[in-house]
Amino acid sequence: MASLRNVTIIGAGNGGVTMAADLTRKGHRITLYNRSAQPLELLQAAGRIRVTGAWQGQVPLPRLTMNLAQALDNAEVILVATVAAAHAELATQMAPLMQDGQAILLAPGYFGSVLFRRALDQVGRRHVLVGEVTSFPYACRIIDTGKVVLKAEKAVLDAAALPACTTGEWLNVLRDVYPQLNPARNVLEVALNNPNPVAHPVTCLMNAAYFERPSKVQPRVEDWETPRVTRLIEELDLERLRVLLALGLHGISMDEFMHRSYPHGKRQAEHVGQVAANAYPVPERYVTEDVPCGLVLLEAVAQLAGLEAPVTTATIELAQMLYARDFRQEGYTLKRLGFGGQTLQQLLDSLSW
Repeated sequence: MASLRNVTIIGAGNGGVTMAADLTRKGHRITLYNRSAQPLELLQAAGRIRVTGAWQGQVPLPRLTMNLAQALDNAEVILVATVAAAHAELATQMAPLMQDGQAILLAPGYFGSVLFRRALDQVGRRHVLVGEVTSFPYACRIIDTGKVVLKAEKAVLDAAALPACTTGEWLNVLRDVYPQLNPARNVLEVALNNPNPVAHPVTCLMNAAYFERPSKVQPRVEDWETPRVTRLIEELDLERLRVLLALGLHGISMDEFMHRSYPHGKRQAEHVGQVAANAYPVPERYVTEDVPCGLVLLEAVAQLAGLEAPVTTATIELAQMLYARDFRQEGYTLKRLGFGGQTLQQLLDSLSW
């Protein structure tokens, strides 16, 4: 029988608020941390979290705090539900406040567990467990103040700790919160099987005009996936799978990912119940996160394995031109992550210990 845990959630955005609601409903003791006040003040004003979609109801507010030390004290499980761009700063801030035996899960990780492991080791917290999952546990969205739509919870989520030799111990703690976690070989396998960097950038870049012509109600991102856009996504997905194969890691196609995540059919409809106007704008992070933290990593690992990745490279180049930003400079290159100068085998060995 699963134990009820003291769980701290880092980030009060779409994911963090949904996590808080669902895990409160399941009986866990929840603390929700956010570095800025407004999201917490909105929740406080609402007085509760209302949920529609996969289940209907409302739950009391979790403990809310802007004090990181207070949020981490006595937590058994820490769920990081922020954007990947926040991982480096968070790792530095959290590491000295952590206690041996605590377990951190990055959802999703984007290989950010490397940043957390390094920060923890630098302050002597070698017995804090840290790992990541391929994707966020829920398909969800905040649709109004204090109200979320939880379209579905994923049935299977691949996960690994860093180093990989601690994955079993890490999962023993995390499965009390998310029993659907499935062990992967290492955190690189987890990161490269994240479907977001495959689907999001291509779809958004091919429909860039929507970002520059604001409307009261934007289309869902799924509505942008025309046959030609879908063909490009499929080519990028095949390229990603070839890279995983060259690394000796297990690749999961996007079709397989969707089937494993939602085995009983697609998610709940987007508009379940009363939905606030413009509740589903497609966020810019579908490019500004998924390109530097996803595709730049994929390109770098492909180069280390001696492979060309022309679709990946072309997508990065297009994103850089449209956004006038150097995503490779910002992103997860192997040098930035601490693997500069390593061979492929040295990289893989460093993830296992």
